[in-house]
Formats: sequence, C-alpha cells, structure tokens
Amino acid sequence: MTQVVPRAAQRTAEVAPEIVIPALEETSSPFSGAIGIQQVAAPARRHIPDTDLWVFPLALGAQRFGRTVDPRTAVDMLDRYREGGGNLIDTVDAVVAQRSEQLIGAWLRARHCRDDIVLATTVGGGSDFPGLTPANIVAGVDASLQRLGVDRLDLLFMRESAGVPVPLEESLGAIDALVQAGKVGYIAASGFSADRLIEARVLSANGLPRFRAVQSSYSLAERVPFEGSVSVSANAQGLAVFPSSPLNHGVLAGSTRGDGSIPASVASKLALHLNRRLRRIRSVVDRIATEHGVPSATIAIAWLLARRDVVAPVTGARSISELQSLMAAPRVTLTRSDMLDLDRVTL
Repeated sequence: MTQVVPRAAQRTAEVAPEIVIPALEETSSPFSGAIGIQQVAAPARRHIPDTDLWVFPLALGAQRFGRTVDPRTAVDMLDRYREGGGNLIDTVDAVVAQRSEQLIGAWLRARHCRDDIVLATTVGGGSDFPGLTPANIVAGVDASLQRLGVDRLDLLFMRESAGVPVPLEESLGAIDALVQAGKVGYIAASGFSADRLIEARVLSANGLPRFRAVQSSYSLAERVPFEGSVSVSANAQGLAVFPSSPLNHGVLAGSTRGDGSIPASVASKLALHLNRRLRRIRSVVDRIATEHGVPSATIAIAWLLARRDVVAPVTGARSISELQSLMAAPRVTLTRSDMLDLDRVTL
C-alpha cells in the first residue's frame, strides 16, 4: 500500500542544495572597520524577564534571506550584525523561510557561533502548519530545528491563525512537552489579544509554560492597537515587548518597499493615506533625524527603544546600509522635546 505524505511534510523532507558559507574576509565594516569577527563596544544588551536571555536591542528578521536578499548579502549581514554586537536572529516556520533557516544553520556551523546567538522562530502563522494545534506545533518546531541544524530554539513565538481556533490549554500542553524534551527554551505570544494573554497567564498558574514576551505590530505609525489593553496586560505580566513592523513597511524609513511585501490594493490605499497622517509623521521623523545626523529609520527604532518594556524591535534589512541604520538606533538618545514632538504628531 502506498503511503501518502502530506504536502507540508514533503516540502520539509526535500533535500536542499548545499549552502557554502564563504570564509570571513578582512573587508570594511560600517560598524568597526575590518570584519574579524571581533566584538566591538556594543550597546548594552537587554534582559528578557525571568529567563537567562540577554539580547541586543534589535532583532534581525531573517525571513527574506535567500529570497529577496541574496545569500551572499545575507551572509555579509549576519557577519556584520554579529560583529556589531547583534545576537538575536528571528525567523518563522513557513515555506517562505525554509531557505532562510537553511542558510542561517550553515552560517552558524561555519562561524562556530551557535552559543553566541539567540534563535527565535514563530509557529502557527505559516501555511505549512497553520494554527496552534498540538500536531502542527510539534511539526513546525521539528522542521525548523532540522533546517537550522540545531537541537534547541531559544525563544518560540506562538501565533494564532485566523479560522483555526484551538483551545490554548492544548497548545500549551504541546509546548510543555517540547520544553521538557529540551527543544524549546522559552515561549512568547505573537499577535495575541489582551484576553488571550490573561487566559495564558491563568493556565501557566496551573503548571503550563508561561509566556515571557509578546510580539505585536507597533510603530510610530501604528500605536493604538498595542498601547491599549494589550500593553496593560503585557506590563502586568512583566512581558518583554518585541515590536514587529517597526518601520510600517518602510514608510518610516522614508519610502514604501517595492519588494512585494505590500499588495497593490493596499499600497494604493497607503499612498492615499500618506497624503494625510503619515506624511505629517514622516516630516517630524525626518526633521529629528536631520538634527541627530542619522537616517529616519534610526529615529523610528530609537523611539520604540525608549518605550516601556520594549526589549528589541524585530525588523529585516535588504542591504548593509539599511542594517547600519537600524543598528545605530540603540546609540541614539532622543530628547524630551523629540519625544513630545513625536507624541503630538502620532496621537
């Protein structure tokens, strides 16, 4: 009898072409001169409460590595991120990130730096293993571990999929087994409502794993969804905050991205919206950036880092220059006047 293998499992089982990571080259680094790798005087790392994890205040989103970011550029970015003090790499258990995870795994082995890096990934939101059913959580984690070539994920974000409701107790039960098996270190919520965060806290009081962090869309251009009840619940539970989309799809960096990340229908509405509120926000961000002598993206990230409970915004870059702008943010101290001006234009 022929066994039928699910499509997702078939994709996971495919043998990827070998990824060759070039040796480190003594090339100029925008952070500290020649790549060594030799750690430079980097901004202080931030602690994720109730864990042993200390992370650089910017998570490198790597989902596009191997797709819109070619492999050689991705390796250069990983090297420079690490040399600049970066240690938090974020990916996802989805088909779009498979090449990314394979590349990251090859880079970790080539640089012998697994113990220096905090690996974070997300389960539940991808098309391969949608939703937080126990089976899909386990399959998603195992697939990521296999592609990364590691035996443990340091931080696992759980993201619920619309239309795939699962009792949270069942999901956390599956996570508990993964934690006990040593495959997952700590867990966090991604896109959870305040009510679901409270429900998770109640379940953790009964012995199930407890969230240590929360990821939510949060930026100067999109404050209200997070700063309401979600922020209150996160603060009450002592959760570290990891803002996603901190540049609002590139708008706060001075341009909308042309890499297909925004559907054409949405892009047209966004262009209309830019004529109003976002144009005013961008104008203030650009002015403050000029006063500090840094790119606008640096100011957008620096503002987030000044917010309560924020540990590390999660964002990707498409080039070394973009990465340089992002990693400069922890070194920028916004004045009280800067913060007041940004509050006025965004609230």
